[in-house]
Amino acid sequence: WKCQLSRCRELLATALELHPANLSASFMMLGCCMQLGLFAEAREQAKLIKRMADEKNATFEDPSVLAAAGLVALKIGDINTAIEDFGELSRSFSTLPKLCLLL
Repeated sequence: WKCQLSRCRELLATALELHPANLSASFMMLGCCMQLGLFAEAREQAKLIKRMADEKNATFEDPSVLAAAGLVALKIGDINTAIEDFGELSRSFSTLPKLCLLL
């Protein structure tokens, strides 16, 4: 499965080179990188997704990106950023009690 994920990552990288604002490809790249253990690269994808959302004044309707951003920050040892990301997650999705409980 790692071989397939690596190939997927290569194809997503090409797609993002051609269309850097492709949010779907960025989401998939984030997941691939996390599965492959490439947490620094996953962190960059999470930052990119958050930046694109900020530029469009958009809000996340799903907690997955903010949760992933916090998790990859923890994996690379960036505790302060993880706390910021999880704080944003709990503020943005305060109506999800299970999520807040996990935090």
